[in-house]
Amino acid sequence: MGGVANRIEPATTARSRCVTCGKAIEKGAARLAEEHWDVGLRKLISRYYHVRCAAAVHPEMVHRALDDVRPGAVFDRAGIEAQIEARVAHTEEQRRQRYEARQAERAADAPVVAADDTTLELLAQLEDDPEDPGMLAVVADQLQARGDVRGELISVQLALAKADRVAMRRLTASDRRGGAVARGVPARGGAGADRGDGGGDDGDGGGVGAGAGAALDLDGLTRRRAELLAQLAAPLDGGGRAEWGTGFLRRLELRRRAADRIEAQLALWRHPSVRLVQELRLAFESARDAAWLARLAEVAPRAVRRLELLVEGDGAVAELPALLAALPRLEALALDARADHARLAHPRLLRLSLGRARRLGEPARAAARLSPDALPALVSLSLAASADHVLEEPAAGGAEPAGATGAAATAGSAVPAGAPAIATALAAALGRPVPTYRLQRDDLDEVCALLAARWLPRLTHLSFTGGVLTEAGVAALERGLDGRRLRRLELLEAEVPLGAQARLARLCDELAFPVPASSTELAVWVEHAAKPEWGRGEIVRRFDGKLEVKFPGHGLKVFKADAPFLRLGT
Repeated sequence: MGGVANRIEPATTARSRCVTCGKAIEKGAARLAEEHWDVGLRKLISRYYHVRCAAAVHPEMVHRALDDVRPGAVFDRAGIEAQIEARVAHTEEQRRQRYEARQAERAADAPVVAADDTTLELLAQLEDDPEDPGMLAVVADQLQARGDVRGELISVQLALAKADRVAMRRLTASDRRGGAVARGVPARGGAGADRGDGGGDDGDGGGVGAGAGAALDLDGLTRRRAELLAQLAAPLDGGGRAEWGTGFLRRLELRRRAADRIEAQLALWRHPSVRLVQELRLAFESARDAAWLARLAEVAPRAVRRLELLVEGDGAVAELPALLAALPRLEALALDARADHARLAHPRLLRLSLGRARRLGEPARAAARLSPDALPALVSLSLAASADHVLEEPAAGGAEPAGATGAAATAGSAVPAGAPAIATALAAALGRPVPTYRLQRDDLDEVCALLAARWLPRLTHLSFTGGVLTEAGVAALERGLDGRRLRRLELLEAEVPLGAQARLARLCDELAFPVPASSTELAVWVEHAAKPEWGRGEIVRRFDGKLEVKFPGHGLKVFKADAPFLRLGT
């Protein structure tokens, strides 16, 4: 089924063998690693090649792998690039020729496309509201008068949409009267059609079956719609997906595309069906491919309202501001890529969603660099936090690593389950302390403090995914809002103090809060029925169905959360 991801790395052992020549790859030698999936395999597997062997038989795979060369991989890069250059160019040229041949075949059978001044002016007006049924009806009449079958498609779609609304009104009225109307059977003329139901009150008169008394052949219209959609389809290959609106594509998705492949599809962006695309999703394999965004700014549809951009890897996308400037009607941006947030600017952008952070601290950096002046209309902000395992070396003198037990493990972080026991056993076996890993999550308190002064007075929607929020962060939200309320506040997959829900609920009209799964998770204190002398202990951590409890004068204890001898309370 082909490779999924490629990289060049130093071999970590001498056990791997080259798929091409079958010989062992020496430890430390540069090898090409391919994550591979095929039918019958339950998960990805890694296949390895000598770099020169791969260059000889898989030049395009090596070409992609050169974008991800891991530290320590030593090889003759210039020689490899020279070896594969001609073959990669030849393959790309063949692909381009095949594509152009297919396009030429389609062009021979292409329908008439109206391009007179009146039509272009009407289409420009439609960009302001591509779903306006009244304007669509006017455009349909104009296109049909010019022999453009897109006008017929719009009329058919409007007629079918009107029939659906009429049927729904009849069913609703029948439900109110308690009458019996056959459900799921659309109206085909009848009394409603004779009255001209929807002829003017829906604002989408005109087109097929718009006149009073017109009996609609819905089966025939549905078949004709399918024929017209196939005739007017934009040229997409297997990696693309499109959703139709009325007469034009409403959403376009291009997934895992290398820039050279998108460049070969410039005909797609010039296709009439793409003119009124309102939602655009682009997924790039690397920041190098995302450099094509500057080219896209020249051809992207100006009707785009929502842009979703995914770029794999850690490279920063420098061309994003140029694309944003080319989309005057943009209202929502979902960005899952590294970018200079200080350069994000758009006068009409209402909603900004920043995807999962690649590194710890990125949400705070984004909050500090986003400019309210550059985004004057923004009212909805979504930030996703990061989490990473931090290596902690053993303290001098064999002391227990910080974060292994106690309060240090709960100060905005959690120790992986079983880590202290494993580290202790390994240290005993080796006769010396060993390093441990601590799971560290982004600090949402800092993010809230940065948003308080500049953004919270304006925002109506705020969302956090992941991270750790403490009472200090809640207080920062209270200061920033200064008595006003958000319409919606979301805290998804975030660590939040158990007692903070009431305070957070007072800050918004709607709160999406990580709801505890049971009363055990609501509890904040514990008493041991068999050890009353321990008194009341404080829950400091929850993990793997267990509770870690700190009893005054008796230290930390770990119990099963459902232990019958525990009394819990809030």
